[in-house]
Amino acid sequence: MDAIDVSGGVYESIDMIIQPPDKPHGLFTNNALMIKNAIKAVVPVIVAGNIKDPFTAKKILDDGKADIIAFGRAFIADADFSKKAETGRAREINTCTGCNKGCIDRLFEGKDILCTINPE
Repeated sequence: MDAIDVSGGVYESIDMIIQPPDKPHGLFTNNALMIKNAIKAVVPVIVAGNIKDPFTAKKILDDGKADIIAFGRAFIADADFSKKAETGRAREINTCTGCNKGCIDRLFEGKDILCTINPE
């Protein structure tokens, strides 16, 4: 095994798989930490779950709660997310609002995904 990816939910709890704006950022972070401690960090632990800005991601990493952050919609909202974060331009990032209108809703309709805050 190369890594453990921590997320959550089933279709009956779709809001845990695809978090709406009212879910806390990094909601699976404590689960990741418990797994990391249980396996004694023999492989990297990846965490996902409503992490949409580099500040939250950095805090999770700095606190040792996970080794890698998985981003999804954050990259749809801003394809230059990583570059902006690495070059000190984090405040310029188009931050995902979690509305799910352009990406997830369209995906479930079989359409190409878009982003309501990033028309590109």
